[in-house]
Amino acid sequence: PRHRLHTRPPTSTARPPGLKHTRVQLACPTPRYLNVNMKYAAAYLLAQLGGNASPAEADVKAVLASVSAEVDDAKLSAFFAAIDGKDVAELIKEGTAKLATMGGGGGGGGGGGGGG
Repeated sequence: PRHRLHTRPPTSTARPPGLKHTRVQLACPTPRYLNVNMKYAAAYLLAQLGGNASPAEADVKAVLASVSAEVDDAKLSAFFAAIDGKDVAELIKEGTAKLATMGGGGGGGGGGGGGG
C-alpha cells in the first residue's frame, strides 16, 4: 500500500498516587436560568415513566441514588418549587416552542472526494 500506518509505543497512563478522578471546571459562569441541575428534571421524568404520576422529592432522590448521583437538597427543593402546581407536559411543550426560536447554525455539506 502507498500509505502506511505509523504507530508509537504506548505512553504511560499511570496517575499520581491518590488521584482517582479528574474534574474539569468551565471558566464561564452558569447562566441564571440554568441554576437547577438537569439531573433533577431527568430523575423526576424517569420516576413518572416508572408509573409515579406525581413524584415527591424522596422519589427523585431514590432515582438519583440508584445511579450513585449526588443530591443537593437546596437545588432539589428549588426544582420542586419551580414546578409546583404546573403540568410537566405543558412545561415541556412550552420549552420545546422556545427551543424552536433558537438558531441551529447547521453545518455545511461534506467535501467531495478527490479522484485519482
